[in-house]
Amino acid sequence: MDKVGADFDHSFLSIRKRLGANPVAVQFPIGAEMHFEGLVDVIDMKAVYYQREALGSRFEERPIPRN
Repeated sequence: MDKVGADFDHSFLSIRKRLGANPVAVQFPIGAEMHFEGLVDVIDMKAVYYQREALGSRFEERPIPRN
């Protein structure tokens, strides 16, 4: 999701169309492209925010944001 042109919804629908599969998202991105901050883990019900300066090697778990 941190690449130019990243689109979660399009990627998700592409799996359904191209593979004929019924994907289930267990993680959702928080932001996209330059605004990508982390993800929401719906299994553990928490948000994971990556530290940009650490290039994803460090992260912080927080409550899921409302929006």
